[in-house]
Amino acid sequence: MQQPDVILADSERLIKQYHERGDGARIQIGLAPCSPFSVTTDIMRDSAALAEQYDVRLHTHLAETIDEEDFCREMFGLRTVDYLESVGWLSSRTWLGHGIHFNDDEVARLGAAGVGIAQCPTSNMRLASGICRAIELEDAGAAVGLGVDGSASNDASNLILEARQALYLQRLRYGAEQATPERALRWATKGSAAVLGRDDVGEIAVGKQADFALFKTDELRFSGSHDPIAALLLCGADRADRVMIGGQWRVIDGAVEGLDIPALIAEHSAAARRMIAG
Repeated sequence: MQQPDVILADSERLIKQYHERGDGARIQIGLAPCSPFSVTTDIMRDSAALAEQYDVRLHTHLAETIDEEDFCREMFGLRTVDYLESVGWLSSRTWLGHGIHFNDDEVARLGAAGVGIAQCPTSNMRLASGICRAIELEDAGAAVGLGVDGSASNDASNLILEARQALYLQRLRYGAEQATPERALRWATKGSAAVLGRDDVGEIAVGKQADFALFKTDELRFSGSHDPIAALLLCGADRADRVMIGGQWRVIDGAVEGLDIPALIAEHSAAARRMIAG
């Protein structure tokens, strides 16, 4: 187990060496304990101070399960959002993964503070964690985006599929009139950019980065669709035909430029077999 001073010193080193600033930044460092309960209270407070000193963002997973809420009250005598505020994390510098089990007051406080929420519908459904109050959080002022979480709870890690899951899961809570395809796509794009504190990406507009994904809609599943935007989610687009990042093509004809996919699959499969073998 690393000592707190070692963790903070290495975080500072990484920020100084790798963190890029300004429009078009490709590599940005965020200080991100996996959860507020996997590190000490001092680490949480010192991380907040370090993030403010170097103007970088803070990230953790919060309010994913009821057990986590109970644990927080047992350990600190506080609900999760109260604890977040007590260590200096209730700010627009922070974005949270999951953000499911908030009460009405906490939704309002998170929104007023401008905290970002990355909902992870596939992971939450797989683990039966609950449903993020995404629309209420967004209406309260929080930045709301999408995350795929990790491969332990999301085998696909596909953002366009995640947008589709968000659309359907949020419709269970709020109905079809509020949870629209346009809103779900905004979570995946402009909303997620806002969660990361970025205003130079997330939409196609003059002065923004040339970042976009193109999807073909000439397959049978799209036949007869009258709204191409809605069809991306409702008909299940799952693979971009072309992707441009910063004005450079990174995916052409569905293939990642410069990446040997068969070799990568072979290497990945071999690594998985080694893990299973122990």
